[in-house]
Amino acid sequence: MLSHKRLIIKGGLSVSEDHYFIAFPVPEKVHEPLIRVQQTYGTGEKFKNETDREDFHITLLFFGGWDNEKRERLWAELKAKIAEEPAFSLSLREVGFFGRPAEPRVLFGGLKYSKTLMAVQKKISGLAEKHGFPVESRPYTPHITLAKGYKADKPLKLQHLDSDLPGIEWNVDEVILYKIHPSRRPKYEKIDTITLVR
Repeated sequence: MLSHKRLIIKGGLSVSEDHYFIAFPVPEKVHEPLIRVQQTYGTGEKFKNETDREDFHITLLFFGGWDNEKRERLWAELKAKIAEEPAFSLSLREVGFFGRPAEPRVLFGGLKYSKTLMAVQKKISGLAEKHGFPVESRPYTPHITLAKGYKADKPLKLQHLDSDLPGIEWNVDEVILYKIHPSRRPKYEKIDTITLVR
């Protein structure tokens, strides 16, 4: 059983002080073009949070502080069901953002469409919903977060910045359960791994 802290809130609901999420890791060979984007866009100075290179990932499901026992039961089922999925490849596409272009909430590295990625995420989401997790209704947009929370006084002029990314391709053969350590850098700890069929 995974170690965790518990907090009891009103109504007797059990939640975790620790936050977790499920994601595909991003290999080292993909880091350099993403770091160049961070440097070009000045994310260290212009955003509240810049993603450490060791924390690059593609989120599949964010648990937050969801009930520990439910999360562990879901993860146990995922280890059986997702391990049946075949490994596949992904590749970078272009720089994207969420929010207003001049003041993005999130700056990210976009990916070329992958039918397999979308199917795996849908399978994970469906199993999570079966276990009582409140799945988001908005469409899933796979991405690699580079920075969050634009804070500069002057608006970001995206039209003057290169948005293309090299089409680096890599093999995806693991699904990781991460634990978040907000005060650390890097702040995401690998807790457990599901290996896809190679």
